[in-house]
Amino acid sequence: MKIRVLAVCLFLTMPFAAVLSAEDADSSSLAEQAREAASSYTPATPARLQQARQQARKSLAALSSRLAREGENGAAWRRYALLDRLEAQLAGDSPEVQVFRDVIDRLSRSHAGLESPLYRGLRTDLLRYAGALESIADSAEQEYQTRMTELAELLTAAETDADHEQRRRIGEQLAWLEDHQQASHVVAAVRRRYGRPNFLLTVSQRVLDGFSEPFSSDEPFQETILNTPTFGQGLIKGVVRMKFAPSDEGAAIDIHLQAEGDADTVSVKGPVRVYSTGRLNLTGRKRILFTPEGLDVSRSTAVANNEGRPTGVATTLRGLAHRIVCRIAWRQISKSTGEAEAEANMKAERRIREKFDAEAAKELDELSALYLENVRLPLLRRRQFPARIEVRTTAERMLLELSQADRDQLAAPLPPPALTGASDFAVRLHESTVNNLAVKLLGGETLSVNELLAEIDDLLGEQTETDSPSTDQDEEIEITFDQHAPITLRLDDSVVSLTIRGTRYVANRRPYPAMNITIRYKVEMTPQGARATLVEDPEILPPRLAAEKGRLSLTELAVRRILKNRLERDLDREMNASGFEIPSDAFDLGELPIEQLAADDGWIVFSARVAPKPQADDAAQ
Repeated sequence: MKIRVLAVCLFLTMPFAAVLSAEDADSSSLAEQAREAASSYTPATPARLQQARQQARKSLAALSSRLAREGENGAAWRRYALLDRLEAQLAGDSPEVQVFRDVIDRLSRSHAGLESPLYRGLRTDLLRYAGALESIADSAEQEYQTRMTELAELLTAAETDADHEQRRRIGEQLAWLEDHQQASHVVAAVRRRYGRPNFLLTVSQRVLDGFSEPFSSDEPFQETILNTPTFGQGLIKGVVRMKFAPSDEGAAIDIHLQAEGDADTVSVKGPVRVYSTGRLNLTGRKRILFTPEGLDVSRSTAVANNEGRPTGVATTLRGLAHRIVCRIAWRQISKSTGEAEAEANMKAERRIREKFDAEAAKELDELSALYLENVRLPLLRRRQFPARIEVRTTAERMLLELSQADRDQLAAPLPPPALTGASDFAVRLHESTVNNLAVKLLGGETLSVNELLAEIDDLLGEQTETDSPSTDQDEEIEITFDQHAPITLRLDDSVVSLTIRGTRYVANRRPYPAMNITIRYKVEMTPQGARATLVEDPEILPPRLAAEKGRLSLTELAVRRILKNRLERDLDREMNASGFEIPSDAFDLGELPIEQLAADDGWIVFSARVAPKPQADDAAQ
């Protein structure tokens, strides 16, 4: 099993997040705006306090009403969320802010169920009320001035090159200002400057053109055509393809069905049987709209064109009666052919719609459940799912833009790099995407290296062949990640640097002290494709040492050796790829040649194109 730096990045960036405005900041420097605002403190007015209190009461009443209907389960949630204490504080004249903070802390955890809008709404309203109460404290103005001074210093440093720690502290100051409703114009200006999308995905129609799935139907059918029972059996075969449809409300994809087949039918009325054969051409369409809430699937539409031809008439009669009835039947057939075909087409369209809907429903339901259960709900529980996502399609391509940043984080400070050459599949990722998600998903967590790699492989759909179980005494390593910077990605000057910060390691049940691991790959395009080369041996140092200076303790030397041995086994010194394949049998695209791979100014850009099919294949078709 091999560590892939880019795979780790992709694992951390699968979730979706909000798109913020990308307007330019005010012409004056952000630091100067912060300094000027430091003298403009505005404590909450009595009216604002009362309004915030009433809104918190309203949200609590809504949640309490819901829990009262859930019996013992609701009572357990009331105890967990400290709602009895909260009700008392909201009813009293001298509320204790710490009680609100305790409730907010519990509502901020990632337990299943806390993603409910009722819990989220109460948490938001309590944040506003707690901030308003804190804004009238005796020390509030002094704290505000101290924070604004620090914010100005951080913004000055960020104008050149802000590191992750500086960006984290800027984000914390912005969240505090928003909670206490201070310096709103400064907050807005900083968010405009550092709120550009930090993850962009582009897919062209040429990628969808490589998708095709067979469709077939051979079930017997029974219909009533012109008040005559009709029985049929035939084989219909076709292909399902996908096309982007223009939409500003989400990613719109039309699933197209083109099918044809032959059918034999017999119509029975009284003593007469009419045998027919027909050639049926069918087209169907089903639209899927992907939005942040999930998949919105429309009902299928279908158009049928049946060219039927009667092949014989039979009766249960004999002699003259048989001949007379047959002549009458043929005359009736010639008169009603058009009307019968119209009704037959209408009922064939209904059958194909039902069949199309039924076949698509299972796969779409599974896809929708996968998105909701593995992406949306887990991120809502961790408050990482945004209020807004921008996904749009034209007839030629889909564009997904995300700004992965919580209220106490920053997104991209610069627009994404332009794509070069032909690009049918492109990802542009800013380092803040990984760094922001890592804090929320991994900060303070304990995870084994094997578990982490297994989750990455599961996510990427890789079928990794593992060797026989190792007897290496350092095989199983657990990492307790740093709370504020568990994993940081740095992208600059064609080098991808990934730093893992562990505050504690456990190997063979023995604890070891904190250690930071930095892995650096140089990425570049070569005539053969993309290449990533390990720049140097991984840097493994305790956080108290900034470079290879100073003496390490015996336990630090021990954990360093353990980590070095593991990395030497798992890291590739060089990775080369001429292209990549979409992991689905439904796409007949072969390998997509890599067009662009670059890392600079905090961005990594990856793009590939659909290779034209060889002329020999076209001739064969």
